[in-house]
Amino acid sequence: MLLFNLIFCSKTYIFRIKLMSETNMPHVSKNTPERDYLNFYRDTLRILLDKVHRGRFKLHLPRPLERLRRLAGMHFHFEPELFIQVGGRTDFTFPREKMRLSAGEALLVPRGLPHSEIAQNHKKDFLNLVVMFPREGVGMHTGLKDDRGKPQGFGLEYFKTEKGRQIERYFDDIANFYHSGNNVDKSAMAIQGLFQAALAELILATEEIEIPSRTTEHAKVSECRKYVLSRIYDPALSVKKLAGQINCSPDYLSHLFSTETGERLSDFIHQERIALAKRHLQNPVLNIKEIAWSCGFTDQGYFTRLFKRLTGETPKTFRKKCGIKY
Repeated sequence: MLLFNLIFCSKTYIFRIKLMSETNMPHVSKNTPERDYLNFYRDTLRILLDKVHRGRFKLHLPRPLERLRRLAGMHFHFEPELFIQVGGRTDFTFPREKMRLSAGEALLVPRGLPHSEIAQNHKKDFLNLVVMFPREGVGMHTGLKDDRGKPQGFGLEYFKTEKGRQIERYFDDIANFYHSGNNVDKSAMAIQGLFQAALAELILATEEIEIPSRTTEHAKVSECRKYVLSRIYDPALSVKKLAGQINCSPDYLSHLFSTETGERLSDFIHQERIALAKRHLQNPVLNIKEIAWSCGFTDQGYFTRLFKRLTGETPKTFRKKCGIKY
């Protein structure tokens, strides 16, 4: 029999179905080869899926307040984001509440919710798995604590799959069920079922999707692509930052990327940002300024000029052609 317990404590709402033990969670080190990161992600997801199936998991769900707002020290994504804590703990700050994610727990950030994170070692070194949804796929990376207490991503994996959109919808439904105010027991059962389905789809994405870049591209080019796709929203994303992330010089990375792919790295970044913007421009809820910012542009005017240069039309014209009234 599953035990469901909905707890309200001050400004923090936590959905609990018994506490999950951290003792059997997998571990990976910063220097682990890339292929072991993928196995780490699979093992972490399988363990959590088993816990959810047996009703022995803890899932944090922050309130979706002040979404799509640019708040100091915080960032947001237009897609939901899942954090699974493996070691240590993460202190999250949201617009009107704070939450602590301990080892063995998971936290689902609803789409558009501003947040910030502080990584802490506690009993074990900080380590987590983050699941994101870049354009046309699923992204995963592990976070390790830097000297400033910020989580830094390593072992980036990107899976181009249509499963990503379905998993996003599962996560949307989880947040909606939890905050709907409906019958607690019915909501708990629905959340458990949706969470199982989402985790199962994530595992399938890691096992069934081929990743050609592993065998046909230079390792640094492959890592560069995945980093761009997972950090496309970051306005500081640049060739210099990418080179530092994968331990080579900017000139070498630019030359290598151009030789391997036939296009400039800076052009690839621009094209991916505009492709993401085109997807979000089809959402009538979002304004152009919000879309530009979420795609890594701090200057809306520059975004508009680049969009027109690459597509032949302005963002506003593109929206009208899509039948979006704004």
